[in-house]
Amino acid sequence: MAHLYVLSGPDLGKAFQVAPGAVLGRSNECAAVLRDHSVSRLHARLDCEGGRWSLVDLNSRNGIVVAGLKSLRVELVDGATFQLGEVLMRFRAEGPEPSPVEIKEAAAIVEEELVLEGALEAPPTIPAPARPPSGFPKPANPAPELVRTAHAARTPVRGLEQRERGVLQYSKVANRSGLFQADFAQQPWYLKLALVLLALALCALAGWAAFRATGFFKEKVAGPGAETPASEDR
Repeated sequence: MAHLYVLSGPDLGKAFQVAPGAVLGRSNECAAVLRDHSVSRLHARLDCEGGRWSLVDLNSRNGIVVAGLKSLRVELVDGATFQLGEVLMRFRAEGPEPSPVEIKEAAAIVEEELVLEGALEAPPTIPAPARPPSGFPKPANPAPELVRTAHAARTPVRGLEQRERGVLQYSKVANRSGLFQADFAQQPWYLKLALVLLALALCALAGWAAFRATGFFKEKVAGPGAETPASEDR
């Protein structure tokens, strides 16, 4: 049997007695249950082959971290430390268990490293602007004549205002959509071909109608017996 000791996180100070095949994670079915949010439900598994222990990642979200590097499989020796997500743990093979004093010292070292890391990442403080001395004279109030002149200069001339408004005015054109409103060159080729064939058909129909109308009016003007003299002459 081996032992695992939690050195950081909400389970700080806990110890788990584990056997080969033990699973570590947040699930209550695990042999070592860790409540930290960075730990997956089934995070890692302990294996032992020939007396050599190893920790295997079970496709967790944050993986196993040793010396700042993620790894899928880690060889564990007595006293080795590793992280499951953000939880620091120590592995002890069969042998005397570490005293509570050793666990507290290891936790204090981890806390000190976290404090130093936070101090390095703290943003620099910006000094507040210095206040002017109390004896600094206040600006004098301007004369009433200057104030009236400034107000008069800010008042726009009515003709100039209308002229400026005329320059800024614009007429909004409604965005029209449709087959005949769009550009013909932007239409697809099959639509262009259909429009050309339709135009030719309309032209042919108009020519045929004009021809029939001309013949009809000729018959009306000539009368029904107009062709009889011509046939007798032959």
